[in-house]
Amino acid sequence: MSKLKKFLNVAVGGILAANLISMLPVGAQEASQYGLGDNEMSESQVMEFSNQFSSEEPNYNDEFTNTSQLPSSVDLSTSAYFPDIGDQGSIGSCTAWATTYYQFTYEANKLNNIITTNGNTYSPSWTYNFTNCGVDKGSYIDNAYNVLKRQGALTLSEMPYNKNAYSFAWSTDTEAMTDALKTRVSVVDRITIPSTGTCITSNNDSDLIAAKALLNAGKVFVVRGYVDNYFSWSTKESYNRPDELVVYRASYTNSSHAMTVVGYDDNVFCDVNGNGVIEDCEKGAFKVANSWGTDWGNDGYIWVLYDALNAVSANKVNNWESNKSGERVSIFHRDDIDGNVFFYVNVQNYEIGMVGLLTINTTNKNKLSAMATRGDSEVNCLHDNITYFYNDNIRYYLNTAEAVPFNGTLVLDYTDLLTPINLCSYGFYYGVKINNHSSTSKDVFTNISYKIVDNLSNTICDFNVPSTLSSGGYKIECQKMQFQKGDVNYDGVITTDDIEYLTQYILQVNKLSNVQYYLADCNNDGHVDVTDIIVLRKDNNLY
Repeated sequence: MSKLKKFLNVAVGGILAANLISMLPVGAQEASQYGLGDNEMSESQVMEFSNQFSSEEPNYNDEFTNTSQLPSSVDLSTSAYFPDIGDQGSIGSCTAWATTYYQFTYEANKLNNIITTNGNTYSPSWTYNFTNCGVDKGSYIDNAYNVLKRQGALTLSEMPYNKNAYSFAWSTDTEAMTDALKTRVSVVDRITIPSTGTCITSNNDSDLIAAKALLNAGKVFVVRGYVDNYFSWSTKESYNRPDELVVYRASYTNSSHAMTVVGYDDNVFCDVNGNGVIEDCEKGAFKVANSWGTDWGNDGYIWVLYDALNAVSANKVNNWESNKSGERVSIFHRDDIDGNVFFYVNVQNYEIGMVGLLTINTTNKNKLSAMATRGDSEVNCLHDNITYFYNDNIRYYLNTAEAVPFNGTLVLDYTDLLTPINLCSYGFYYGVKINNHSSTSKDVFTNISYKIVDNLSNTICDFNVPSTLSSGGYKIECQKMQFQKGDVNYDGVITTDDIEYLTQYILQVNKLSNVQYYLADCNNDGHVDVTDIIVLRKDNNLY
């Protein structure tokens, strides 16, 4: 069977299933073979997203002034860091697959030079479950990136993805969640390829430089396409690569789908107008990874012709588009942004100092938000704050989201509030703010407890938080923390117990957390050894 026939059969299967019932809204794909789920953002949301993730200059070599200075092809899907093609099933989790499974896995493992295996591939369930309000309505790309920036991600081994029996539960594995904080997205940025007019006329068009250069520099992109079971996409087999499909046109649909751009090839040709001649505008395509399994497209991938990014095709031969149905759109158009948007990320390793463990029982986790806080006084403990676990989709789904229970412990990170780590000696107030956003009396938080621990789970301090929190209420609790050099057991005094703790570390009997290591370095030389014990004894008369 040819790739084109396989492509159509797969798509038809989804359409026929969907025709058994009335058409479902975006993200609600129970009746279709494959899920979509990249929700469209309003103009205000786009602006908010743009302001939140402030742009840096694109991270590619400025020496590239035209595409002829770049290689004719790049394929990052062959990298040892890129995961195998996955299958989201009928769940509307495509945004999580594109951002977390593909992009974050690739970038994180590339950063740490780890060959990608099933054991270190990151789970789309982790991201999707924090961004879907407990219902399969899809998610927003800014929310997915917020999760990856604030919390990192769990692997598939820690949080499996089951397309046949999907669970919308949050993880309660605090050790895994703390470990996830070590590697996170640090920067989200984008480039835009214009779509209005005839922007791309050939495979050497200057509008392609930034995207090609970033791919050549090792970046993969997340894009959003107008997709409706792929009948909004027109495909042909490649002219010079028989049995490989090329998308050459997209038409408007109110459904959307997130995918991952993994490369390009200037030598992929597609005879769009059918005249047997390859025009300049019929040359070159991006390689895109989808999350519909290897039976779809070109073993899970698809080529997207450069010309498909144009809102108006550069191809005028034979008036080929006159017989096409549907309003033509630029294939990776993003909401109210004029052009095709390609999102890329930087990933960074972090040194974890303190984390907060919030244990809570609620009948509706969609109404919960929690903040790790720091301030210079008890009344000003929101001077610096980072919001965690507040489902940003609430602002859109507040009246329709189902009540989803949660009973467990969440991890709040203080990394950005404790960087550099010597801030622990400054006497700041650290704490937590807990909000119950519900407007109904039935949504009550119970069994609440909170403590701050180090990265080895040693308790730094317990908080006296209220055990219950009613609807519409919030609570701020904070404590002053001013650690002393040598106080490695966090009890507030320097005693022989601290000497014994350090001795056990030097004898390799126990370990020191990152905070403990800083406190144990009594002579501030960057090392913990016998000299620090000598200094500690002398300074505190512990002989």
